Amino acid sequence: MHPPSLVVHLESSLAEYIAVEASAQDVVLAGLRWEAPYWPELAVGWLEQGLPIDVEIASCLESIVERTKWPQPLRHRAQALLTVWRAKQDAGYFQVETILANGVVVGRNAYSDIPVGATFISLRKTKLVGDLGNFQSIELGEIAQVALQLDKVKWFHRFIDIVPRGHSAGLYLSGTGLDVLADALRGCEKGEYVSLHLPETCR
Repeated sequence: MHPPSLVVHLESSLAEYIAVEASAQDVVLAGLRWEAPYWPELAVGWLEQGLPIDVEIASCLESIVERTKWPQPLRHRAQALLTVWRAKQDAGYFQVETILANGVVVGRNAYSDIPVGATFISLRKTKLVGDLGNFQSIELGEIAQVALQLDKVKWFHRFIDIVPRGHSAGLYLSGTGLDVLADALRGCEKGEYVSLHLPETCR
């Protein structure tokens, strides 16, 4: 369905919407991506009414926050939704890109600093589907349990005490599960990626 025919649903409440040809998330995404603030403002209203926020919606909210010429109240509402969403996220994870020949695990951290001494307990897989500019992240679930302790962090050619939030780094890990991680990376299909996760108490 063409986005203009989707966004008109935003003039009703979320509770009134019946998903026949498109999901409520698709309607909100169409609204958030509009180039003028009217439809994005209504889409934010649906999110405030309780529609779940996923990675794709969060990315659109970030774009709204960055639009300095848009109404400040709308940008503040988008930022408030992002703040709550990030607080609820499984922030204690590290997205793995590769394992170097010396065993260093290279990838990117999520939304929380990870300190040296923390132990990753599971591997999970996620898949990105869709076209350029219209990706959706699908959680494929836990694929293995591990016990990998973070011993050292290499960041911009020096060693530091944490994996900084939102940054790439090289992790020096010890324990059990590196072989499982390597197998998981080799088994990734196009659009799939593997992440290392901390227990709840470490998030």
